[in-house]
Amino acid sequence: VANGGVDMIFTNGADAASWRSVNGYPSDHPLVAATFEASASASPSPSPPPSPSPSSSPSCLCIFDVDRTLTARQGYAPQCPGTQQQDGVPDSAYEGGTLVLSQLALNLGATFCGACHVGVISAGTASGAGSAERGVLFQRLTAPPLPGVAGASEGNVPWKSFPNDGASASPLVVAAPEGRKQEAVPGMLSWYFARGVAIADAEVYFFDDKEENVRGFAGTGYNAREISCASRDGGGSRGGCGATTDEVGAGPFSGVEVCGEAPPPGGLCSFVGSCTEAVLATPAVGPDSSASCGGRIQWVMDNMGKSEADACQQVGEEFPPLCGPCAPEGIPPSLPPSPAGTGGAVVALEVVTYNLYWWNVGQNNRWGALYATIEGQAFDLIGFQECEDVSTVISNVPRMSGRFDSFAPTGIPGPGDNPAPVAWDGQRFDRLGAGWLQVGSDQYGQRVTVWVRLLDRTTGATVFFANTHGPLGDCSTALGDNWMRAVADNIAPDDFLVYTGDFNCGAGSAAINVLDGAAGGPLKLVANGGVDKIFTN
Repeated sequence: VANGGVDMIFTNGADAASWRSVNGYPSDHPLVAATFEASASASPSPSPPPSPSPSSSPSCLCIFDVDRTLTARQGYAPQCPGTQQQDGVPDSAYEGGTLVLSQLALNLGATFCGACHVGVISAGTASGAGSAERGVLFQRLTAPPLPGVAGASEGNVPWKSFPNDGASASPLVVAAPEGRKQEAVPGMLSWYFARGVAIADAEVYFFDDKEENVRGFAGTGYNAREISCASRDGGGSRGGCGATTDEVGAGPFSGVEVCGEAPPPGGLCSFVGSCTEAVLATPAVGPDSSASCGGRIQWVMDNMGKSEADACQQVGEEFPPLCGPCAPEGIPPSLPPSPAGTGGAVVALEVVTYNLYWWNVGQNNRWGALYATIEGQAFDLIGFQECEDVSTVISNVPRMSGRFDSFAPTGIPGPGDNPAPVAWDGQRFDRLGAGWLQVGSDQYGQRVTVWVRLLDRTTGATVFFANTHGPLGDCSTALGDNWMRAVADNIAPDDFLVYTGDFNCGAGSAAINVLDGAAGGPLKLVANGGVDKIFTN
């Protein structure tokens, strides 16, 4: 009677009058509720309902990004074979202009997705509510004989802004943060299930022109593929001509695939592109293992009850040089050397970055749960995002109250002042300086990097602590340059650097590559929680 993904409610015969799935923050699971009337005559052993006919109800779901996936760059129709400009239909994405449909959008039926239901998850807005662009896209995704969205007409399928949960969930999602699009899928599956279409996680296929969005699906059980590989725009950070039918293909695929990487093998940890057959066959010899990486992963699954993703991560961390490529979350790097000029001082720090989801916590009155989450962590420095009143947070968290100092700039222009405040242990650190720099902007206003310079009384070392909340829809090199400039213009030669934030960009994006030493940048990525990261020097 209620299906919130893996969270469900069953009865032995009652029909639900209604059910809902709401955001369960700070839990990772939703709160699922059902309303129904129970009867004393309910059958103790109900017969299972008949299975739906596969021919009349496809059990797969293809989900598409909009900008540079279903569309091509405005004005690119002459140089993008098979695309088509939609005269008179504006497209507000990026530079703006007239809508150009990609070759895939015009020929969806020529791919395996032509037999699947469809959905949309876009970082943009598809030109906003009631736009002609939304109408054109819906028509292309649902044109007979395509199954479309459970057979529903356009007026019965709302476009929903992220997050996509609860009774208002939809198969058409906009304003989804880069790197977090996978979070909108459970609500989409619930929407279909409520209309009699049950879709397994393994039958979900997502297509996007940005690598960070595709990699976000690793370990979810869904499948994802980067498209528009041969045609790029924005310095290579996004697609140019959009998706093609050849990229989607005639048949389903498994795992996560990005441009320039061969599809992963179909064995263990196949959702991790770097976990090749050769890595799985590598001997992993240690105190608890004499098997191969693959053998050890299988043993952990069979004997420790761990999921495949968790087993791949555990074994990767047990044998980093050997099995590390199979870890879906990567291997936590070792601390870098101290900066020159500190006399070899070692500064031991506990650092946290935390997006508080302020509006949602307030709307649902979850302040107690929020404060308890922070209280349960140990830290010396903490960088907040979506925190409108850092003083209130400090005063309501016992470990911080009366001990932590903070800096939150005021006067940042634009709606929804978004200061990304920082806080530190005032019994250990003295503030030497503070400031902020605008690094970008989006529909919510100006985005900034906030910084403070701190003197560590225990070691005499100085710490440069920076924190940011990146804009939505921009992971360009220019943004990365601004993040770096906030540091370079203010840091002193001997400072230890800690850079926290919800960057709203994934590893491998052009913006993060400016910072990340793995891509030639000057900093070390020491914690990678998707779009939430911590760098040091």
